[in-house]
Amino acid sequence: MRTHTRGAPSVFFICLLCCVSAFITDENPEVMIPFTNANYDSHPMLYFSRKDVAELQLRAASSHEHIAARLTEAVHTMLTNPLEYLPPWDPKEYSARWNEIYGNNLGALAMFCVLYPENTEARDMAKDYMERMAAQPSWLVKDAPWDEVPLAHSLVGFATAYDFLYNYLSKTQQETFLEVI
Repeated sequence: MRTHTRGAPSVFFICLLCCVSAFITDENPEVMIPFTNANYDSHPMLYFSRKDVAELQLRAASSHEHIAARLTEAVHTMLTNPLEYLPPWDPKEYSARWNEIYGNNLGALAMFCVLYPENTEARDMAKDYMERMAAQPSWLVKDAPWDEVPLAHSLVGFATAYDFLYNYLSKTQQETFLEVI
């Protein structure tokens, strides 16, 4: 009689390694996986740090002005037609159409808010946008629940906006939006 355990020793040692790692981490919470140039003490932190914001703003007004102009135009369009661009509150309406555009637009709106923090109208729209997305029970499209592409776009846009706008969110919003992510 032959047994088929070729993968069992590997699985055993992987599980053992995980258990030992978890035990060591429990004993010493200071043990962390070091990341090169990591800065997790403030937001933003996903794509750049707080100290990089001034440089981004400077470049938006100089060498990258053509990119900032397109972003400004897109946000101006959103601000002049908010009901056309804001996600609907109604979950049935939200999930009835291909909704990846909401995540895509939110990321652009959040980046605009980083570059132009004095524009409170854009920041308020971004927070309203996030409230509407957070109110949805699912970001999947009703007629294509197997397709997670819209969910992925929504998640990337929402997580980006959470990171970029974190310091402008209320404590309740920070907690609620983090739960959504």
